[in-house]
Amino acid sequence: MPEILAIHNQNVEEIKYLDDFKRGIQPILNKIKKIRPEINNKILVNHAYEIVEFKKSYVFGDPVQYVQKGEKGSELTNPKISLLNKFMESEDKSSKDQELADWWYTIGTAYRWSEQDNPKDEDDAPFEMSIPDPKRTGVVYSTGITEEQLFSFYIQNFTQMVTTQDTQQISEYQEYTIYCEDKIMILTTQFGKLQLKPLYKKNRLGLKKKLPNPYPLNIKGFRIIEYPLNKNRIGLIELVISQLNAINRITSNELDDIEQFVQSLLVYINQQIDIDRHKEIIKLGAVEISTSDPRKTSRYKIVKSKNG
Repeated sequence: MPEILAIHNQNVEEIKYLDDFKRGIQPILNKIKKIRPEINNKILVNHAYEIVEFKKSYVFGDPVQYVQKGEKGSELTNPKISLLNKFMESEDKSSKDQELADWWYTIGTAYRWSEQDNPKDEDDAPFEMSIPDPKRTGVVYSTGITEEQLFSFYIQNFTQMVTTQDTQQISEYQEYTIYCEDKIMILTTQFGKLQLKPLYKKNRLGLKKKLPNPYPLNIKGFRIIEYPLNKNRIGLIELVISQLNAINRITSNELDDIEQFVQSLLVYINQQIDIDRHKEIIKLGAVEISTSDPRKTSRYKIVKSKNG
């Protein structure tokens, strides 16, 4: 697990960068301008968000409907397929699919968690599902030729009060829920190192009863499934991220150019002015220069941008 978590933490940094990029935290916001730094426009055109939202709406705009092969165009309907569609509607799967697609197109992969549930009535599904945060979720595969899934994990962060030398401090620890195909185990760092967490359950008399850890699943099967967008897990933003940064840079520099043209420098030629006066003129956006040719007459001019 320590080796796996080290790799996962590297992935988390990349996931966070791409997620922040989509939400508008992009490099153009850190733009530095050395020449006339007071004119430094930072225009962010968030095409990354537009790309993800367009693709998500285009593919998952309508809820997914399950049909039996050969059923389309036929009057026969499989009642079990209809019941499955009702279960998915009761679990609001369409909105969860859009949430999954949001991660899918942003970072190149996504996860779905599902578990059995006790239905309250016939319309409720006998299972529940959610879309876990990829920054806290991972799936581990075999390095063999089949590359089958070995297990998955989900990370939760907690805080606790620790008393040291008559002082109380808040410390953080993590719990790792490991989902195997036939069992679940919970690891914790609460006691200073990664180890199995003691599990207890109160009985009718209020007494604690120790539970097994790991404990077996009533229904076998992986609870967390990964949905990679492609083999390399490359999202839509990564494909065009350099172009998106270039668009922001060009747009910002164009506005800088316009503003610098409006605030053109006033240049004095062959004129001597007082140094204090010179500082005042600089504040107003002017510069004084002199030439060595005595035949040149004194004048002033506006520095302008010349096209072509």
